[in-house]
Amino acid sequence: MKVDPTTGMLVQVVVIEEPRQVSGTGPLPTEPKTQQHSPVIERTPWGLGHGSDALTHSVSVVSAVEDIGFVRTADHIELVFVDQKPARYVRCGNVAVAVSDQGGMAAIRALL
Repeated sequence: MKVDPTTGMLVQVVVIEEPRQVSGTGPLPTEPKTQQHSPVIERTPWGLGHGSDALTHSVSVVSAVEDIGFVRTADHIELVFVDQKPARYVRCGNVAVAVSDQGGMAAIRALL
């Protein structure tokens, strides 16, 4: 995952090796699509660097371990964070990010 270091916005997700197949998060809500929104990632794990610039982070790579799965259908692909249950969705054009009640990322779905 690539996160904008200044804003914390999720910019890109690249899956190199397809995780195990799992069942998806179900159909997306039928609410109108929201454009030009992106989920914001908590940047605390990066730690603030030293100096006068409060936006400087001490490291550029953070490692986190999550149980993930992959869903592939005729109309979408989805990366699912197995231990998170979707509570709401952030729509970003043809991508929807599911967020749990606790604010964790539950899934990333790309509509084909």
